[in-house]
Order: sequence, then C-alpha cells, then structure tokens
Amino acid sequence: MSIRLPHLICLFLLAAVTAQAQSPYLHQVFVASGGDFNDPDDFASVGVFDPDQNAFEVFDTIFTQSVQDLVVMDESFVFVAAEEKLVKYHADTYERLASVDIPGIHNLAIGAFPYQDHLIVGKWFGTLDNEYVQVYDSNLNLLFSTDEVEGDTDEILAIDDYFLVANQGPFGASSGKIQVFNIAELAYEGEIDLGEEGLGISSLIYVDTMESPSIFALANLGWGSTSANLIELDPSTFETISITSLDKGIERLLGVGDFNEVFYKDWDGALGYFDLYDNNFNTISQGPYAALDIDYEHNTIVATDANYTESGDAHIIELDGEFVLDFPVGISPEAVALDMRLPSSVEELPQGARGLVCYPQPADDHLSILTDLQLNSWRLTDLSGRMLMSMEANWGTSESINVSGLAPGMYIFDAMFDGGIISQKICVN
Repeated sequence: MSIRLPHLICLFLLAAVTAQAQSPYLHQVFVASGGDFNDPDDFASVGVFDPDQNAFEVFDTIFTQSVQDLVVMDESFVFVAAEEKLVKYHADTYERLASVDIPGIHNLAIGAFPYQDHLIVGKWFGTLDNEYVQVYDSNLNLLFSTDEVEGDTDEILAIDDYFLVANQGPFGASSGKIQVFNIAELAYEGEIDLGEEGLGISSLIYVDTMESPSIFALANLGWGSTSANLIELDPSTFETISITSLDKGIERLLGVGDFNEVFYKDWDGALGYFDLYDNNFNTISQGPYAALDIDYEHNTIVATDANYTESGDAHIIELDGEFVLDFPVGISPEAVALDMRLPSSVEELPQGARGLVCYPQPADDHLSILTDLQLNSWRLTDLSGRMLMSMEANWGTSESINVSGLAPGMYIFDAMFDGGIISQKICVN
C-alpha cells in the first residue's frame, strides 16, 4: 500500500501573548478511575489535580465500572471513555456537558491541526454495530463511521490530514494491521498489513527527531510475551523500512524524547526507555503502573499506581526518573491525561505602542516583522520552547527573517524590549 501524506497546510493562527516565558506548563492533570470491580456500588469517577494548590478533587461519577481512556481537546474540553459511555466535560469548570452511549468504546484521540476539534474513537470487543472506528465533532455529533475495520482497535495516531489506527483484528488473527483514514475528507483510505511480525500491534508513534521522520509501530506479540517487534514505516508512503526484534516484553509505547529514547510500559507495569539505535533498555521506575501519559517535549510523565482494590497515588515524574510530586487518586485509575497550556499572562505595553505584527501568515521563505517598540533582541522557538533562531536587534520599524530552513508548522516569535517580552505564534508553510 502506498499513500502519500501532504505537508501540513498552515492555517492562519495569530494569538499574541506577552509573557516572560512561552514554554507550555502543567496546568492540571485529569484522572479517571474505574473503581472496585468487585463492588457493584463502586462506580467510575473523574477527578482533577491542581499543581498550584497541590490538591486532587473528584468532580463527577459515571455509573459504569471501568474506564478506558481520557483526552483533553484544545485546552477546552475533556472526554472520558467509560465502558460504554463517552462523556464530555468543560476543561475549566468541570461541568458535564454531554454524554453518548458507544458500546465497545476503547481508545480516544484528537485530530492533528487544523482538525483538533475532531474526536476519534476506536472500539474493541463489545461493539454492537461492527463499526470499529468513528469520528465525532466537539459537540459529540457523529461525523464518520465505518465497518471497513475488522476486530479490536488500539492506539490512534493523528498526522496532518490523516489518522492511523492500530488494528489487532478479531480473536485468533494471524497478522496485525494499521488502518489509514483521511480526516479532512472523513474517508477510509485502506490498510497496511504487517503480517505475523505485527501481531498484537498496540502502539503508534511519530518520530521527527531523526534525519528523516518515521512512524514506529509496536507489535507486543500478545499478553505476557517476553519479546516484541518494533516496525519502522515511511510516513509518506507507509512502506516498511525495518523490523527490529526487541529482547523484552513491552505492553505499549508512550513517546520519544529529544535524543531518540523511546519510553514504554512493560508487561509488569514498569516504566522505562530504550534507544532507537542500540535498543539498550533502562528502567526508570518499577511501578507497577496502570495508566501513563507523557509530554515528552516538556519532560513530564504522569503515572498512576496499578491498585485495583484500594485508592492509590499518581506520580509526576521527569523523563530522567526524578519524582516531582505525588497525589492520591481513586481505585483502578486506568486513564490519565496531562493538560499542558501556554502562558496567557499579559504585560502592559508602553503607552501608545501597538506592539508587534508578524506577516505573512503562513510564511513561506521570509517572515516580515513590523513593530513600534525598541527591540533589544529576538528569538524563534518551537512550541516546546526549544530555541531555533535568535539575534540581537536594533530595528527601526520593520525587518525580514529567513524561515525557509524551518519545517512546516507552528512556532513562537519572542521580541525582547526594555519593558519585557511580547510574543506571537507564527505559522510556516
């Protein structure tokens, strides 16, 4: 199968903020717990941890006895998959806004920019309609559903106009597959059959820290296996580049760091990482953990204890293994999500100043800067805060910056003047 992904088409998004730092910060952590399965009166719950207050609060009960997944959409909404229900909450007030019944619901994912208002749903056993993949809008209106996919689905990876679904298939399947969808057109594109090497496919990650981007699929070869396969695919054609046998049982992958270290959870619930090049395995923490979420661009992991009979804890962990803080959560905390946000504090500009204008949006080769401030310096960073360009400045009213060497995507331009920093998001084609 050969499908070519187009470059991300940057739409105009100009959100000027003035702050001393533009790196995203941990705003809050959402945790969904399934409760004690042996107690029919102990139902699923959803709570939030506030790092500033160092407090965890349960804000809703869902009358089911398991949870499957939890995602945060665009700093605005929280969605929880709980047994046969999909529930929507406001991300700041925690008000329950909507709920729909979806038997067999399993995994959730948010579409890539500019489709971050699309919620992708994957199902497993228990579905009644054999439509294993669906797409909803942010109001939980069904946009797309298909019966082209056969059997259980697992993790979902959104890239540009597409999303990929790990497909383990029905019980007794002889191969693992990746199902490909066009989210722009709400259409099914086809499947990638990985053969026996893809059995137990559970995870899909996109790696762009290498010389050329790649997609990696983890085939865990079934519950409790002592080995796994790591399959590398070309993201432009979806052709297999390599298959590496890993001498370790891994349940699923979490993400990849700046130095090509791949973070994972093994079958015993331990958290660790290995290098893409030498496959040396390193344990960060033995756990055992139930749910994990990683913001690997910002060096943060949240992990919940695998405790199914009494309340346990969740842990905020740096990627180097340092434990930052712990907070109590409920029984069976099997879904967790970090809510990372950009600072939005505003500093007062000099009287009469208009500030900063960056154009065109999106930029192709050059970005023009128009300002009536006396700038001292400027810098250009990616959304993780990693600096890509910087320069001392002594501008008049306008300047041009060559951005032809940047990959398509979103960046942040910081202009430093005597009164502070003024920043704008910019888009490069």
